[in-house]
Amino acid sequence: MGKLKILASGDSPQAQAQARGKLFEKLMAEVLRQLGYEIDRIPNINYAGMEIDIEGKSTTTHGSTLC
Repeated sequence: MGKLKILASGDSPQAQAQARGKLFEKLMAEVLRQLGYEIDRIPNINYAGMEIDIEGKSTTTHGSTLC
C-alpha cells in the first residue's frame, strides 16, 4: 500500500496540523465524490466520541454516509 504525505504551512506546529487536517478533508471529499457520493457538508462535529468530518449520500443508493 502506498503512502501519502500531506504538507501544509503555518505559523506554529498546531496551525500546520490544522491546515493538514483541512487539506486531508478536502482530498477525502473529492475521493468520495469520484466514488459516487454527493457531499452534503463538512460539519466537523463530535457525535458520541466520534469525529464526523464529512457527511454525504450515495448517488446510487441514496443512503447517508458519515466519515
